[in-house]
Amino acid sequence: FGGRYCEKFLQVTRPRMGPAGQRFLDTVRDCLINFVDTQIPAATTCSDVKQRAFNSHVACYRDSGFCSLPVSDQLLILNTVDLVDIDFVTILKTGLACLQPR
Repeated sequence: FGGRYCEKFLQVTRPRMGPAGQRFLDTVRDCLINFVDTQIPAATTCSDVKQRAFNSHVACYRDSGFCSLPVSDQLLILNTVDLVDIDFVTILKTGLACLQPR
């Protein structure tokens, strides 16, 4: 799952984004990979890995600069994800995180 989207963001989305969006994708990819590598034990079930990885997106997106991206880049990111894979709770939480002062 993660590998498929990593490739899609790299091959399809990144070339269409501005410099800030490209930097964001590089940074958020590192954040998400780091989370899986350091925060999810090897014995974790696949379904738990997927859920925990989804949960990491809010902080990684916020901390990687998603909130300050141009709306056009934010929409490119959202449109990269297949409709069946969109987690609206994560989208809402990310939006709320953008509204909170840092």
